Amino acid sequence: RFEVGDREANAHVASLPTLHERGAKVGFDFDGKGRHRTPRGGGRIGSEDELDEMIEDLEEMVDAAVDQYRKIVCHRQAGSEGMERVDRVVNKLIHRLKRETYRRGRCGIKSAQEGDAWTTLYSGARPKRFQSFRDVVRQIQVETRILKSWRRRSSSSLKSIQQSQIFQTEVPLEAWDCFDSFRLERETRQPLTQAFMAIWYSRGLELLSNATDEQVVKFIRSIEGSYLDNPYHNRTHAADVTHAAYFMWSRLSIQPTLANYFTEVDLMAILIAAAVHDVGHPGQANDFLVKTQHDLALQYNDRAVLENFHAATAFTIMKKMNIQLLDHGLVNPPPEALKSRIVEMILATDMAQHKAVVDALTSELKVREAPQDIHKVVLEQHLVHLADLGHALRSNTIHLEYSERIRQEFFAQGDEELKLGFEPGPLCDRRKAPGFAKGQIGYLNFVILPTWKPMEELLGPSSKVL
Repeated sequence: RFEVGDREANAHVASLPTLHERGAKVGFDFDGKGRHRTPRGGGRIGSEDELDEMIEDLEEMVDAAVDQYRKIVCHRQAGSEGMERVDRVVNKLIHRLKRETYRRGRCGIKSAQEGDAWTTLYSGARPKRFQSFRDVVRQIQVETRILKSWRRRSSSSLKSIQQSQIFQTEVPLEAWDCFDSFRLERETRQPLTQAFMAIWYSRGLELLSNATDEQVVKFIRSIEGSYLDNPYHNRTHAADVTHAAYFMWSRLSIQPTLANYFTEVDLMAILIAAAVHDVGHPGQANDFLVKTQHDLALQYNDRAVLENFHAATAFTIMKKMNIQLLDHGLVNPPPEALKSRIVEMILATDMAQHKAVVDALTSELKVREAPQDIHKVVLEQHLVHLADLGHALRSNTIHLEYSERIRQEFFAQGDEELKLGFEPGPLCDRRKAPGFAKGQIGYLNFVILPTWKPMEELLGPSSKVL
């Protein structure tokens, strides 16, 4: 609250134009209580000049609202009850603007960062207490400078000092063939953190989540540190899957048939699911854990053992670190619903569920009248499952490297099974496994192609970039 006691300050506050006066100046009508009724001239936007004029009017209205706010908090009768009423009004405004920001495809807002930061700048919290009128003037000048420079800021936050300390190399997100998780591993030794945070900032998720930047970085680094040094199921694979999930989500989001289907809240859930989907993986498959009566198999009753373990590990880390990553400033969906969807996506990466996941989306495409009607959880599960297998869609060099690594992991499991007196599965027995080329033909024809087909149908022409 402004604490201004001298006459000069009170005179200045009294001289500020009211919201009604400022609104009348820029062409807005108010009722007797200063509430907005309708914009003059109707609600339709015609030429660019008219649009520019409306934007200028909006800027003046924001200034008018701030002036009104300052007059209220400076009022001698502004007690705790009055300030609570003001806070309710401000919070209502924040929620409504945030909802409109994330519907920017309909109203022309180009950047979630711009909408949220504008709102936070003016009405995110009460002003601090000031000791003199000079402090008040200085604060107003600072806010004015921030406003004038706002439009010159990049839509991406990647150039901030804090973020420059995170990123150690360029992370190409929007070019499928340019993303190389092995390069990130070689150059940074933290490929998952690099990929995850690059997506997080590029899509303005730092403005959506209530978690601070520092908390998000700590969480993803803890997740990355919990991946074991396996040939295949490691942090490099997690980075590859995270980018693949993001890339497919971003291409689906721009399809005319899926306009406004996805939001950044959906991306946040998909991104977290992809990043943690194999955390703590021991390098051995579910059937091995069940066969050997591993503690994890007993804990999860032999059902989706590793997938349940990955989800539980991720949320345990989140809880221990006291990071509310899924909390956000929107009305819906609630964090509990996001958590449930993340768990469903992770469970869908169980190869025992492969056919069910593929059939579910294929069926949705057949029975729904339009892609907009597809059950979102079904599409999210398929997307993350395909991203988990996505190295087959990468360049030959990357695909071959991952294929060699998974083969090493399979054979290591088979060797361990033989030592324990068990018969290895056909892909894990180095004595009987098909040759590398033959195995790849089977994998591509019977696993990848059926999984890719429904996604290709949804992506349309955009599928050509993968």
